[in-house]
Amino acid sequence: MAIIKGDVQYTSSFDVQKRGPLDGKVRVGLKTDLVDVEFAKYSWAGMIVSVTDDTDENKGAYFLKALPSSEEGNWEKVGSSLSEIDGGEFE
Repeated sequence: MAIIKGDVQYTSSFDVQKRGPLDGKVRVGLKTDLVDVEFAKYSWAGMIVSVTDDTDENKGAYFLKALPSSEEGNWEKVGSSLSEIDGGEFE
């Protein structure tokens, strides 16, 4: 499959001066934020979102299997630690 081209092309790199994601949609505080109607306006099937400020049970990475994102059943938890996600180690 070919790369899906974006709307804007950049010929330079970013020098990000922030400790956080460039796209604010890839991190939410609570699992319930995943199904928020405002969040749903800009979500897309295939996105991966980190839940960071919830209970240990709810923290982790979630994959949006299908739209709409406002339906809890469309989200699948893909892991809550690096070893669960890709078998790697964090140093």
